[in-house]
Amino acid sequence: MSFRRWQKLIASRISRTVFDPLSSEVSICVVLTPPSLPCDRTVVRFCHSIVSPFKLASLRGRVAPHTCYRLEQAICIRRIQSMEIECAGGRARRPCTPARATSFAARVLMLERRALGTPRRSPPRRAQMTSPPLHPSTRKGGARREPLDLSIVVPAFNEEQRLPKTLQSIRAYLKSHSFRAEVLVVDDGSTDATAKVVEVLGTDFPELRLISNGSNHGKGFSVRHGMLEARGEFALFTDADLSTPIEEADKLLAVLRDGAYDGAIGSRALDRSLIETHQPAFRERAGIIFNCIVRQITGLPFQDTQCGFKAFRREKARVIFEQQRTEGFGFDPEILFLALRKGLRIAEVPVRWAHNPATKVNMFGDSLRMFLDLLVIRWNAFMGRYSMR
Repeated sequence: MSFRRWQKLIASRISRTVFDPLSSEVSICVVLTPPSLPCDRTVVRFCHSIVSPFKLASLRGRVAPHTCYRLEQAICIRRIQSMEIECAGGRARRPCTPARATSFAARVLMLERRALGTPRRSPPRRAQMTSPPLHPSTRKGGARREPLDLSIVVPAFNEEQRLPKTLQSIRAYLKSHSFRAEVLVVDDGSTDATAKVVEVLGTDFPELRLISNGSNHGKGFSVRHGMLEARGEFALFTDADLSTPIEEADKLLAVLRDGAYDGAIGSRALDRSLIETHQPAFRERAGIIFNCIVRQITGLPFQDTQCGFKAFRREKARVIFEQQRTEGFGFDPEILFLALRKGLRIAEVPVRWAHNPATKVNMFGDSLRMFLDLLVIRWNAFMGRYSMR
């Protein structure tokens, strides 16, 4: 097959494709080159040119792992980290390497992803990786979903000890307010009874929903998963230990309700008198230095990017989390970097905070990874991997 003929074939298939990035069913194209075509720069550029409009210039970070996919035909695709695939014939194929993928004929594959809310058309088969919502209005046969004011996302990995107290505090906070809300606990492949704790508490906590990643990916992946599943007008994520008391959400929501900002992030640096329990001196000093490095590398103007207490207007922030690539603890600078690139207005708000000695952030290992993530952010921006749409 000649390149021109293959190019014409692929382009004709693309022209018949309807892509709606805001739809709950997203059509995604994956292009494989045939063995008769050398994988030179011309072919690669063409592949990227037709895939980029589908926000898939690079598969990793664009396709959500642990979401069940229904394929129109049996395929073999490029390796995607920890992705579960369900083929049309019912037999799951394991992802393969790019070298092996080139041995298959070129084709454009349409994947239908059920994500983000109720599908507009007939839904594909339910993903097995995500537990059904505990809220009765979202169960089969339940009442129609009502619009919500607030979604609270809590990423959790082996948090069976701390979650009960955290969820009780959140429940008390919601009871003291009149807005409609939901609480999404994202279980990041916990090996303890985290999921069971949420299920038990959900029996008399109707706002509570459990979402599962299937296996451990990292805090960034869990936050992304939860924020994309959120249904509230405002979406807030917080740490499972509530280092920042949930009552501080009032400060962030007040900023968002004024309408001048699209996001509000908690900050420990603006008023250190609000820190109730300080970190060890060396750790606190390292955090200050890291934030200085963040500002130098990314150009972000914020004094504290790492406080795990952030709120956004959900519709405004959706595109940020769709493009987020960082899955570990270093995801905060990336979402703020993307927010400013998209023209979102972000306010930094001083909040109360208390250090938890049982923190899961490794002082040296995670700090190194977060520094490398900063370099990756700049590299992704330089390579045009963040869509400007």
